[in-house]
This record gives sequence, structure tokens and C-alpha cells, in this order.
Amino acid sequence: ASDSGRRCLHNLAECTLRARRPPAAGSMWNGMYFLQSFRNSTGVSAPGEMDEEKDLISSLAYGDDGKFLAAGDRGGRITVLQQNAERPRTGAAKYHIVTQFQSHDCEFDYLRSAEIPEVINSMSWLKSVNNSQFLLSTNDKTIKLWRLRQRRMFMDAEESFDESNYNDMQTDSQESGWMGRPQAPPPVEEEHDINNVQLPSLAADGFQPVATATQTYLHGHAYHINSVSVCNDMETFISGCDLRVNIWHLEHPLKTFQLVDLKPPAMSELSEVITGAAAHPTHGNIVGYATSRGIVNIVDTRMRARGDAGDAAMTFKHPLDANLDQYDAEILSSVCDFSFSPGSGGLGGGGGNGSLLLARDFLTMKLYDMRKAPPISPNTRGSDTAVKVLPVQTHLQPRLHTLIEQELVFERFECTMSPCGNRMATGCFSDIVCVYNDAGAVKDDVKADPPAAQPSDEYNWQECQRFRATSNRSGRVQDVRRHEPQSEISCRVSSAQWSPDGATVAFTTANRLFLYDVSR
Repeated sequence: ASDSGRRCLHNLAECTLRARRPPAAGSMWNGMYFLQSFRNSTGVSAPGEMDEEKDLISSLAYGDDGKFLAAGDRGGRITVLQQNAERPRTGAAKYHIVTQFQSHDCEFDYLRSAEIPEVINSMSWLKSVNNSQFLLSTNDKTIKLWRLRQRRMFMDAEESFDESNYNDMQTDSQESGWMGRPQAPPPVEEEHDINNVQLPSLAADGFQPVATATQTYLHGHAYHINSVSVCNDMETFISGCDLRVNIWHLEHPLKTFQLVDLKPPAMSELSEVITGAAAHPTHGNIVGYATSRGIVNIVDTRMRARGDAGDAAMTFKHPLDANLDQYDAEILSSVCDFSFSPGSGGLGGGGGNGSLLLARDFLTMKLYDMRKAPPISPNTRGSDTAVKVLPVQTHLQPRLHTLIEQELVFERFECTMSPCGNRMATGCFSDIVCVYNDAGAVKDDVKADPPAAQPSDEYNWQECQRFRATSNRSGRVQDVRRHEPQSEISCRVSSAQWSPDGATVAFTTANRLFLYDVSR
């Protein structure tokens, strides 16, 4: 290609990188507040630097009081953010990074000859104790309990130790010694008193956040762990993998009780897998888990110690979409995430204390009322109809067959509810966040993308596009396509969490963390 063509190719790539570059931290538009971009353990992105897979955020969790926010990435790191002391009178609270630590490392399973990635799949906060915060995190095989506290740091006091005299003493001793070996010290004269010897002293130098792993829970699951959730008593927690749900005690990392087991006698008879598990926010005896068949089962340990598919206390399942093929409808009905209502309110103020259940599949969010669960069998209670069915990412319906072939319908999208239970939020493809009210109407439909930067006038975009079109046969178009903006399928909002104060929704896309002000 000519020099002008190469110059245009370089200018086109540079302009595209400028458009894709994340906004400055603290920028705000349409109620959207850009908080942080995690790249190589910092929030600074170098010009021309592409997103790395290990920097992509995979999990998000709020503390019980909303003062702390944890973000886990695919590199096994956890970044903890704390709410600013000076909170604005109106609008969303701002956060700042407190610490970042390596929670999990890449391991190798020698029995199965498989690599265990360090991706943080799920996190859950415990209540703070003695000014210390506790956080549960897990990858595919290992669960860890972390303690975060402020450790007092000390430094040498400047007035108590003369470094110049120490250096002179070291130099004299090395010169007088043989091969750098100091000679014996001279005898102490009588006028020298041992009480006059000055020893270095330490002075307080503020506090520094420190993360320490207090417990490690191993060998509890034979399959990939997808969720971890702390129970209401703050002494036990549950963990869910593809086929089992276990309950643990925080003080006994070597003992676990198998609450749910869906593994059939022969793996060829396997018909469903567990996609998520969560403990009830107010009742320690209730645990829920969702399956790939679009079913959410509720286990009540007061009724049965085990809660397998046929032993669940309550079962919730909405009928399949009649407008779709049977095969496509079964695949699209798989529940990728569900959550209980965390507080009081909801449905006109009547549904609180975890009585509402929100389940998310690929095209809809379904809201169930656990108090209005008619019996669907003599031994099991449940509901075969959702109270509300909220459509999500309907613009992808014409492309369902392509998405099923590419297995993109199995992507995980988290759903969350406000503390009062009257609003719901979830993420979608194309970096879109959908917020619904209690009537089921879309209250906000926001795109996690700042206003696009306009290209500079000094670049001839028509000439660049013409050069790109004529370079297809030479293969040099690969350099331009690598820097093109992401399509509506490759970018998505995977994690979404509602703050305990109900003012903001935190969500992530790629390696960027946003806060959306829902109180405006």
C-alpha cells in the first residue's frame, strides 16, 4: 500500500481507539456515573492498550450496609471500594478504591489433568466485626474467607536515629577489617555510659488496609462452583456447583453437608444442572437454587434435611413461550440468575422480608410471590405462573437461532431488586441496563456508553474507508478490524447489584464499573 494509505490506516485505528477509550473517572451523563476502569491493577489505560481478559470484571457484591463494594475479575483479583465520607445530599454516593489483593491463583488438577482458572465466580459479604470486614470469594474449586482490616503502620523516628553516623561507622569498620570483615570493637572507655546509647524508635504512620485469608474451604465440590451465599445467621453459608448445593459452617472448613444432589446414577441420564444458589435474606432455614430447565426450587430445612428435585418445599416454573419452538423454548427458559427481595415493600408495599423471587432467563425476568404459591402437587407447593413477566433484550429475538448456535444464550446476566422490592434491574447485551418499576413498565433503559467522541477534522475518514475497502484482497484489513468498536453481541452488562440504600445500581461491562443513580 502507498504511504498515504498506511497513514490513513494508522489514523483510522487511532481514531477508533479514542472512541473506545473509557471516560474519565468521575464523569457523569444521564444519571450514569463512571466509577473506575480496572486495567493491569490500575485505573489508567495507556494509549493503544487493548483490554486483557484477566482485567474483565466477573463478580460484584455490596456490603450489608452499602459502605463497601467488591469487584472480582477474571485474573483472581478483588478490588474493594469504600463509600466516601462526605456523601452528597442528593444523588448517588461516590466510592474510592481502598485496596486490591490476589484472592485466587491459577492451579492445576493433576487427577483430571485440567487447569483451574483463577476467575472469581461469586462473592458474598458478612457483617463487620470489631472494625473488620469479612468477604467470601470462590473460583471453580476453592472457597476462601477473607478478613479486611486497618493495620497500624510504623516508621523509624527521624530524631532517634542518625543515619550518617551509622554509615560512617560501617565505612570505618570495613576499611579496618580484612576482606570487608570488621575488626573487634575497641574497649569502651570509662566516660562512656551504656545509658547514653541511642536506639532507633518507631513512630505511628497511619493505617493501611490489609487482607488476610482466615479460612480455606476445599474438596467440597467435584464440579464448577457457580455461587456462594451467606445465610441469615452469619455462621453458615451455602455454595452451589453444577450438580450439588452444600452448606458450610464458617469455623469448620473441613466439614460440609450436602443439601442438594442432582447427580443421576448414570451421567447419560442427566437432564438438568444447577445454575445458581442463594440463601434467604431473613430466614436461615430457606435456601433456593435454580436449574437449567427454568425451575427455581425452594428448600426448607425444617421440613426435610435434603432438598433434591423431588423433595423441594416449593417449586416455581413459568410455562414455556408458545410462540417459539419446543427446543428453542426449553433452551431459552434456563434460569441464569435469581434473587430474593432483600427488604420490605414491593407490589404496592405488601411484599417484603424476602417474600418475592426474581428469576432471569435470556429473554425475560419473572417475578414470583412466595406467599401466593398454590400447591401444584400433593407433596410440593409452588406456582406455575409468574406474577410479572418482564421482557428483556427483545431486539435479539430475530437472531435467536444464530445466538443458540454460538451458545451465547448461556451467558450469565445477574438480576437484582431494590431494598423495598418495588423495582428490578438487570443487564443485557449491547451494554444496556434495564430498570423496571413495580408495575412491570420499563422505568429506565440506559446504555453504559458515554457520548461518542467526535473524530478529529484533521483525518480524512472517507479516504480511510476507501483504503480499507480496497485492502480486503491484500489482507491488511485485519489491522483495522482489530480496533473496530465492539458489536452489540460482544459487549454486555453481566453483573448488576442494587445498593442497600436503594439510591444506586452498580453494574459492570468488560473492565469498567458504573453507578447508575435511580433516585434522580
